[in-house]
Amino acid sequence: MARLSAHGPELLRISCETDTPKSDLTLWERTTRTYHADGVVLEKRDVIFKPGPYDPPEGRRYTWGWKKKGKLKGDTREQVKTTIQIVEAGSKTSNWKVEFKQAGL
Repeated sequence: MARLSAHGPELLRISCETDTPKSDLTLWERTTRTYHADGVVLEKRDVIFKPGPYDPPEGRRYTWGWKKKGKLKGDTREQVKTTIQIVEAGSKTSNWKVEFKQAGL
């Protein structure tokens, strides 16, 4: 499991939420990615499971924690700017949303 603070300042956080997930076991799903100053990309997945006989009626929340998704090569700030532009341009057709931008990008 990765730590957010181990990879320097967070440059960008994007997330994608789904009310109709692919799995029959979940009610809701969110994938979150963070881009860091050292070029590392971390990803985390959160879900709400459908209620079982011993669960609360709203379902049970679960997260798998932060995992290392990959590493960007080259100028990280320029790649993050490009990622922001792609996400914002495709926001009409994509479910990905920019949650956080650090000043100075």
